[in-house]
Amino acid sequence: MLRLLIAVHLGDLQPHEPVAAGVAKALGYGSTLEMRMALTEKGESTMDWGNRHNEAVERMLAGAQGIPQSRAILVRLFDDLPAWACAHSFAAAPDFDTAAEWVSL
Repeated sequence: MLRLLIAVHLGDLQPHEPVAAGVAKALGYGSTLEMRMALTEKGESTMDWGNRHNEAVERMLAGAQGIPQSRAILVRLFDDLPAWACAHSFAAAPDFDTAAEWVSL
């Protein structure tokens, strides 16, 4: 769910693109391939991807403090998804409580 939200709200995901393309754009990678290479490499590249992902989540939540605020923002962002984005199978039953707890750590 977080990747879909990042892809749509920060990566300008288009209906014809895979979610990974929007995530790559949101995290500042030049392409999906570049992002995947960073994910499969060890050491600094993987850490860099993690840092970029965490920064994207922080931008998306815009200063939420605590689980209730994070959950409210995640629900709003999910509700604002275009209909075509909701067609992704993992978007059908989001676990807002788990996501809010994770991003609030």
